Amino acid sequence: MANILDELCITYTTTRQDDDLVYYNLEDYDAVFIALGIQDADDAHIPESSLQQLMAYMDDRYPVYIEGPDFGADYSEGTPAEVEFFERFGISFIDDGVSEEFVNVDFLYHNGPTWFARELVCDYDNGTLADRFVDEIAPNGARILFVDQDGKARASIYTSGYTAIYSACYAGAMDVRGATQARIYDEYVKCFGIISPCDDVRDKEELPSSLELLRAYPNPFNSRCYLSGPDGLKADILDVSGRFIKSIKLPGFWYGENEKGEVVGSGIYFIKTHDENERIILYRLLLIK
Repeated sequence: MANILDELCITYTTTRQDDDLVYYNLEDYDAVFIALGIQDADDAHIPESSLQQLMAYMDDRYPVYIEGPDFGADYSEGTPAEVEFFERFGISFIDDGVSEEFVNVDFLYHNGPTWFARELVCDYDNGTLADRFVDEIAPNGARILFVDQDGKARASIYTSGYTAIYSACYAGAMDVRGATQARIYDEYVKCFGIISPCDDVRDKEELPSSLELLRAYPNPFNSRCYLSGPDGLKADILDVSGRFIKSIKLPGFWYGENEKGEVVGSGIYFIKTHDENERIILYRLLLIK
């Protein structure tokens, strides 16, 4: 988190691990960013005195950002103070996920332009500790910012006098296609009313071409895949012989069915569309049953 804030040229104070916030006057700061740990033998929680201080800070209309995979699992049914703090994020806890030996989050996507001005797709470090028991959440007044490859909500924003953002996924474990990790934090801090003194992060992006935007996740796939691409562009699914299967408006999901809703067989398929110069673009998919 600190290296991303450095990239944004934002001044900050770093607390010691598991430090009690009573040693800090939070109103000296424009926002509080908290990185929670993973589920392990220690499984430390935010001290209750710090929770009370954070809630008073939010009552004074200051913003709070939290990232970490176990916020919902640890706080939604914890002590009364933990439950009250969790509820201030406008979300409900759905599921704790599985061990990092299995895939919780393969990739994340945000369907722009509502929040990040355009669609963002982020590969995630699955199989690592960052992917251990990652919370699935649901909105309870909040708006969802990111969902994963299975459509499960993983990040949210809630505004109620204060602004509260939660991400079950660590930004440092995201590999943002066509942008930097700072691109995400830049939007977060702007929502908090903090403007980076550096050059706008958006200006540093290498914007992908239409061909680079056309992607399928996962690929190969079993039951459904997410097709990314320029917003509103129509794409046709073709089988290996060139026979038309189905049209899809990008970005969107393909569930391995034809226009009649009938499930198609395993094999190679193609997404066919065109770029801004009307050149035909083909992208190969592999459906495995």
